[in-house]
Amino acid sequence: MDDFHTLFEHFPENRIVACKKCRYAIVPKYFEGHLRKKHKDVSEVKRRSIVSVFHGIKDVARHPNDVQYPPAGGPPLAHFPVFRDAYQCRWVDGKRSICAYICRGARPSWMQRHCKEAHGWENEQKQGGRTGERHRETSNRVWESGVSCQRFFTVRSWQRYYVVATDESDDHRRQHQSVPGRADAMFAQYQANIKEAKSARTIEGDSNRYVANAWLSFTGWAGHLSKFTNKDQIQAYIQKAEGRESDERQLEDACRGTRRLIRAAFATSRPEMVSKAALESVNRRETGAETNERLFYAGQQVKTVRKYSDSWVHILRYLWRTASETERPKHRMTERQARHLEKLRDATQIDSKTSQNDSSRGDRTVAKAKRRQAIEDACSSFWINMFDHELRDDEFESGIISGLAVLGVDTQSGSWKSALNYMPVLSAIVSVMRALVVYRAWRMRQDSIEVGMAGGLSEQEAKDRARSTVEGVDALV
Repeated sequence: MDDFHTLFEHFPENRIVACKKCRYAIVPKYFEGHLRKKHKDVSEVKRRSIVSVFHGIKDVARHPNDVQYPPAGGPPLAHFPVFRDAYQCRWVDGKRSICAYICRGARPSWMQRHCKEAHGWENEQKQGGRTGERHRETSNRVWESGVSCQRFFTVRSWQRYYVVATDESDDHRRQHQSVPGRADAMFAQYQANIKEAKSARTIEGDSNRYVANAWLSFTGWAGHLSKFTNKDQIQAYIQKAEGRESDERQLEDACRGTRRLIRAAFATSRPEMVSKAALESVNRRETGAETNERLFYAGQQVKTVRKYSDSWVHILRYLWRTASETERPKHRMTERQARHLEKLRDATQIDSKTSQNDSSRGDRTVAKAKRRQAIEDACSSFWINMFDHELRDDEFESGIISGLAVLGVDTQSGSWKSALNYMPVLSAIVSVMRALVVYRAWRMRQDSIEVGMAGGLSEQEAKDRARSTVEGVDALV
């Protein structure tokens, strides 16, 4: 019995048995085959015992229709990944009953087919036209996109999705979600919209300047920046200042520290530096998934990393300059975020007395190197904490989300960036965030090894006791 419960969990209310390792439910007739194929380390004796226990469980569905699914909108169930890219039909029939059909996919074609066949729905979007227009969701859609869901089975004939809540009901789970997982959760809808809504390159409309379209309406940028869309004002937030005021010098030191940090993070996030397991873990696609077949790729060219860094530096300047202003877009830092911003400001302070007391060139070189490292460490802590921000009623309370809205303004034309033109910004945020997590976990391991050796351990003993990089990545979950 203990061997069975080590590998599997029975959900009697749902009439399923789930594999804890593989994170899906097992079709009864495939149970023994699953045990042989996926758990090869289990001895023959234990295997027979586990199979015997399974066959002794009475409350297990033997047919797909016998599976009991949780009510829609409940909390996610343990051992099953959460997907955040589903489409949910919202058709209401004559009896005011809402359709419960759910599907997943990069585009809503399966949902459109369902609505046509099941409800007689007709697409108002005209055929033909530009490719970008054909990929945009129709205006008379009767479904909701970006829905969070789970599934029990991976076998197609048994497969069915059910909706789960991912707002207030999983606040506790968010406290243990990985930082790149947070980024994915924040931007999953942005990425889906980029694939499906290739908007026009400029936006004109309300008050003879802006018009609501699917992309702009989705992002919510216009409402958040309603009083701050002047391109000169946006440039003042994100561009390098010409003056040499003390605060601006500190800011540029922080910007240079961020650029160095990003370069170091990408240089470290490679198979020759860290384990493949760490790169798989940080690159997992679904919240809760334990593995991912693709490693996180950090082999971008130098110019690409430089462009990625530009987006981060622009957001840093925006947050730094607006932190103490009252007339600014509405965002707020948590107490911890504000504390780490102050630590970053402290790290960029120039101690003139120390510089004068450094009598030799060697001393000054050492002091300079220590200061540079202190700035990089402060930058790392600041950015990690900036992503630790629970999204509640107003997502723009997050400084990162607010900063991304600012980067949605084209400072050359003063118009909004299209979804296609905005894609590099999203790539910069998500890719760098993952690299920073790997780098932070790697640094934690190196620091632990150094502490162990300083305490008298041999190098191998210190390495054995230090937490691995993949464990460090998972510790941010």
